[in-house]
Amino acid sequence: SSENQDRDTIAFAFICRLFNFKAQREDIDTSKILQLSGVVVAEQDLTPMPYITVYDKSIGRGVIADFYGYFSMVSFPGDTLFFSYYGYKTSTYIVP
Repeated sequence: SSENQDRDTIAFAFICRLFNFKAQREDIDTSKILQLSGVVVAEQDLTPMPYITVYDKSIGRGVIADFYGYFSMVSFPGDTLFFSYYGYKTSTYIVP
C-alpha cells in the first residue's frame, strides 16, 4: 500500500476577526486585513494537533501552532494557507 493512502487528513477550525491595523507600507489596504485564529485538529478523532505548521503562501509567512493546536496569524481575503504535519496529508484553505 502507498504511504499517502495510509496518512490521515488534517482538519481545522478557525475564527476570523477583522481588526484595524496600521500598515508599515502605504500600498497595503488595511481595511482587508484579517486576524485568523483557530485550532487544528485531526479529521478522524478531532484531537488537537500540537506544533503544526500553518503557512500563508500568498504572503510568504507562517506560524507554528502551540501544544493545543492553537494558532493565530494575520492574512488577507484570497490568501492560500497550507496546514502541514509530519505523517499527515497537507491541507489547504483559501481565506474567503
